[in-house]
Amino acid sequence: MLVVALSCLQGRPMRAAFDELVPLGDGVQLTPGNLPTPGFAAHVANAHALVHHGFAFDARRTPV
Repeated sequence: MLVVALSCLQGRPMRAAFDELVPLGDGVQLTPGNLPTPGFAAHVANAHALVHHGFAFDARRTPV
């Protein structure tokens, strides 16, 4: 199983980075470092996504 981290495309909008990474593996780990995208939580709701403890849907980074 290969899970690709969203932060591989750090600095890009979350949705654009997610859409580019989905075909590369079996899932995407939502990690901090990307620009928040409105509606992103709904966009990934049915996808295989793991959530890193520092990730937030509405912030580029959060305290851990």
